[in-house]
Amino acid sequence: MSKTIAAAFALCLVIAPASVRAEGFSISFKWCSGSSEIRLAGVPKGTATLEARMVDLWVTSYDHGGGAVVYKGQKTIPCGAISKFRGPAPPAGQVHDYRWTVRALGADGSELAVAEAVRKFPEP
Repeated sequence: MSKTIAAAFALCLVIAPASVRAEGFSISFKWCSGSSEIRLAGVPKGTATLEARMVDLWVTSYDHGGGAVVYKGQKTIPCGAISKFRGPAPPAGQVHDYRWTVRALGADGSELAVAEAVRKFPEP
């Protein structure tokens, strides 16, 4: 797959439907030796659980895993908190785009909002 086609494909995957976006809910992340540290902003009121999952946008069939953490008002999901996680591992010489998706869930399991962030690995 050419880099231009892959970039266009990745851009299409990053855009989530407006119906699952909450005003102001956003995430950013940094790479760690375990699962990424995910910084949270604008988590919707009523959130009980944060469900996180990572995808390699170049190899979407590979399962990097994810998991859920109880939300108690924290500003981050710390490094290593997602236990069912396999880190980024593109083939030697390749740089891949990885997307974390975090779903804010209410106490009844209903989806309140979704936030996403993308970074390259390894970073140039």
